[in-house]
Amino acid sequence: MSASFMNTLLMVIALAAVGGWVVFGLARVQAALDATDRKTSEMRRTFTATGITLLSNVETIQKLDDEIKRVKDKMDTAIREQRDKHESLAKNAPPPPPDIYVTSEYPPSQKELAWIATFMRDARVPQQPSEREPKPMLIWGHTQAAALHRARQLIQENKAYSVGNVGPFYNS
Repeated sequence: MSASFMNTLLMVIALAAVGGWVVFGLARVQAALDATDRKTSEMRRTFTATGITLLSNVETIQKLDDEIKRVKDKMDTAIREQRDKHESLAKNAPPPPPDIYVTSEYPPSQKELAWIATFMRDARVPQQPSEREPKPMLIWGHTQAAALHRARQLIQENKAYSVGNVGPFYNS
């Protein structure tokens, strides 16, 4: 075998090896590009799905914001109406009934009647700073004179006041 044939054969083998290496390298590059394309398309699908979900959530939030605004408007209207109604009721409310001190809820006997005793201050006795005026009292008695006597007994401890009037109590 001659040297030139060997050189040619080595050259052919070397070219075949380089060609095989180039083909193998191109196959690896093509596989890497395919994997990258798959990941890119998967990321695009994920990005698109996430975008659709985000838009759906934004629409839901906008609907909820609109609903909150409507509810707040209704609440403000209801509060205004309630305040107006409360003010009108407060203006038209009847005056509170006078306080009456009830000495006994039930009469001692069936013959006794209910009487209201009012008291007046004696002008000769100076008024004390912590002194409170006694309230009208419900008193039981057979007659007005008996009720007057009972009222005098009740106010006896307070020397600055005396019985002003004893009148019948009528349930209406």
